[in-house]
Amino acid sequence: FTLSYLGVMVLIPLVACLVRVSSLTWPQFWGAVWTPRVRAAFIFSFEVSLSAAVISVLLGTLIAWVLVRYDFPFRRFFDSMVDLPFALPTAVAGLVYSSLYVESGWLGRFLVPLGINGAYSPLAVVLVLVFVGMPFVVRTVQPVLETFDGEMEEAAHLLGANRWQTFWRVLFPNMIPAAIAG
Repeated sequence: FTLSYLGVMVLIPLVACLVRVSSLTWPQFWGAVWTPRVRAAFIFSFEVSLSAAVISVLLGTLIAWVLVRYDFPFRRFFDSMVDLPFALPTAVAGLVYSSLYVESGWLGRFLVPLGINGAYSPLAVVLVLVFVGMPFVVRTVQPVLETFDGEMEEAAHLLGANRWQTFWRVLFPNMIPAAIAG
């Protein structure tokens, strides 16, 4: 049943797309995928995806760092809130964000008068992509930080490294693969 359902919902439309594309000549195909509108969609997609990825890596690494290194009240609550986007469908996240950032929304009523339009704009797409993507970074960087040997940090301090040098030369290189994977 599962394979049948998967075949109907995913494979048949993909095969239909491939059949349609294979019937086009190379100039027809190129003309279809290289119109100004399609190029604008490609550029928009790459720009907002890259922006969201950079923001997700920075914020996700920071959140993972705080959750692993510091003990504070409600830490477990905040740790579980990282998983909230996993429980929500992406469409629901988009609808919630759009209702928050419209002119009459909870946040929009304060931001729109300042000229920050967070609904139906590139900013909105970046915000939703960060919301959906950041937990992946947190959940891949967090185990790396938890298993990191504290003796390496102590050795760096004993050799004269300050906190930033220790972070950039000892911790950060070990976190790069996890951050990229996230």
